[in-house]
Amino acid sequence: MADRSGYGKAGKKGPSGRSYRSATGLTRQPKKMRGRKVSSQRWLTRQLNDPYVAEAKSRGLRSRAALKLEQMDDRFQLLKPGMAIVDLGCAPGGWLQVSSIRTRLGAGRARLVGIDLLETEGVVGADVFTGDITDPEILKKVRAEIGELVDVERHFTPRYNPWDQRLCLVPDDDLFRAIQSGKASVVTDHIEKITESGVQLVSGAHLDADIIVCATGLELVVLGGAEFTLDGEAIDFANEWTYKGMMCSNIPNMVHTFGYINASWTLRADLIATWACRLLNHMRTTGMTTATPRIADELADSMSQRFWIDDFSAGYMKRVMHRFPKQGDQMPWMNPQNYRKDRKMFRDDPLQDDELVLEPAGVVAEAAVLQEAS
Repeated sequence: MADRSGYGKAGKKGPSGRSYRSATGLTRQPKKMRGRKVSSQRWLTRQLNDPYVAEAKSRGLRSRAALKLEQMDDRFQLLKPGMAIVDLGCAPGGWLQVSSIRTRLGAGRARLVGIDLLETEGVVGADVFTGDITDPEILKKVRAEIGELVDVERHFTPRYNPWDQRLCLVPDDDLFRAIQSGKASVVTDHIEKITESGVQLVSGAHLDADIIVCATGLELVVLGGAEFTLDGEAIDFANEWTYKGMMCSNIPNMVHTFGYINASWTLRADLIATWACRLLNHMRTTGMTTATPRIADELADSMSQRFWIDDFSAGYMKRVMHRFPKQGDQMPWMNPQNYRKDRKMFRDDPLQDDELVLEPAGVVAEAAVLQEAS
């Protein structure tokens, strides 16, 4: 007898090894599965037994993804009446359907444009284009539909690639709504001087202003601005070489964390923490008390010097790189910014190399006495 409660015995498993149940507790298998790839069989089985697929179909929505958009909008109120929305990769059109309702398309100033490489069925009131968003002709059509309150090419198209500088987000749409209402405007120019009544621009234009906010950027500090000393002497990190981007030459027992500028910060933070734990365990097992990266004088004199971060164009980084440890052109005296290579280096490669010197307490104490005597 079949268990119709949804509990008890597991249902029949699909090609993926998962158990799919219908509302009655029975697994529904698609027809005509013979000859299909296993991945296709798995997808068809999942679709046939997915309650969200069934709900979307019953409501006339073109995809279950439309329900995801509804859930996000219910929680964060993303879609507002009168918004102009461009849906990139809009096929099959489920998000267009939800957006058209929640922005009250057709009842006000709301504008909705969908773009996809696949031909997509239209949605009442929306403009749907088949093509590539990077195609100038498609861009021209999109701008013609949503309008252009500001010069996007001049004011909102950066001269740098993604991740080359800090990413700015406008999550609640307030900037664009302010521009749309006429309460705010955008000017891209260079400042020539501050005048009694505002700002004189290099282009010759003048901005009248009652208040000027000097948002000229931020200034990084090395290791949070903390002052470090070694044997009573202040440490100048700019005189040292970075060791794998996490330690410095001639400075013992100091591991610092700096993440990726091109990926998630925590990826590298986790790798460095794992490596530091490996090192501590190894030192405890072998009776060592200090770990110090040492660079040979000959190499330090001959190796090419580079900034600690040398391929990031953000001004706030370039302004302070001279205060950070320098990097060379060969490992381990480099600051790698490659997760795949770092993962192997921090997790799999041997802890100790010729440059990382481990010493027990007696040797360190003896060296300190000799230094004091000299």
